[in-house]
Amino acid sequence: MFCEKCGEKIDSNMKFCPKCGISVPVIAKIQKPKNWKMPVIFGIVAIAAVILVMVFTGSSPEKVAVKSCKANLKGNVKAYYKLLAPPYLDYMVGPNQWFQNKKEFQETLMESSEELQRDIQSECGEKYKVDVEVRSTEKCDKEELRVVKKELENYYYYDPDKIKAAAVVTVDIDASGDEGVGHWTYEAACVKIGGKWYLHRPGFDCI
Repeated sequence: MFCEKCGEKIDSNMKFCPKCGISVPVIAKIQKPKNWKMPVIFGIVAIAAVILVMVFTGSSPEKVAVKSCKANLKGNVKAYYKLLAPPYLDYMVGPNQWFQNKKEFQETLMESSEELQRDIQSECGEKYKVDVEVRSTEKCDKEELRVVKKELENYYYYDPDKIKAAAVVTVDIDASGDEGVGHWTYEAACVKIGGKWYLHRPGFDCI
């Protein structure tokens, strides 16, 4: 234990503090070292930092939908490609798949992106600004998820046990330019594999 007055360590059999001389039974009690607060403070700060990282960088179907929409609008096929579900990429890219390598697949993705950009340019002009906003999210209930799992397993060889959730996110695209304004709708089918959400590009035929 420690002296409450001066902080000196006191043996349990002492009656007086050896440093300041005050009576032990009156003032002495068990105390933590004076610097105990610093490790606790650092611990709290570290926990708070982890929580903030999880909140602001966590995966969600809405974030995947918005990121994929923006990547599509900008022609950033590499960013778009990274959002695609790994099982879907395995199905699309490979020696015996639709595309021999990811470069071929990304070229096709670029064609789709350029088509959307041309549509916007035809309505708004070459110089335009776009605003992207989530309109709605339809998360699959238990029965719908069962059907989605079956579809993805049968047609794209997903492991259904790894699919934890599915959702369809509708994103509004509003564009304006010197020649006019236009509105487009972008739908993103998203699947949660493990703890992370991904884009399933073809969409869900069953819902």
